[in-house]
Amino acid sequence: MKKGFTLAELLGVIIILALLSMIAIPAITTSLNKQKKSLCATQISYIITAAKNWGADHLLQLPDEGETLTISLSELIQQGYIKGDKDAATEEDKLKIINPNTKEYFEPDPTVIITKTGKHYTYTIDGTTENSCSGG
Repeated sequence: MKKGFTLAELLGVIIILALLSMIAIPAITTSLNKQKKSLCATQISYIITAAKNWGADHLLQLPDEGETLTISLSELIQQGYIKGDKDAATEEDKLKIINPNTKEYFEPDPTVIITKTGKHYTYTIDGTTENSCSGG
């Protein structure tokens, strides 16, 4: 008596594995894309938090009523409010962070716009950076 699997049994296993992969791969890809967008949004919130910390340390430089002030990511990194890409090859790239959607540096250099309305300051990131997190 021979031991082993018949051709029909092997084909059945291959078909079952193919069906499972057809179900699993799209679900995994969708989950990974959602996680990349979530990480990108988290990075943007860290940049805004760094700008708020900068503002707390530079109260006299904050804008007056109805005015705006912009501060770039590279300035926040240079002043130690957020960490850049410490493993970058060039000094210029050490003043940047990587966009998880594109796996490249945020381009152009993200800026936070600080606006005073009444007694409150509003911190918003430029539209280019925000839009780069919704694609990919």
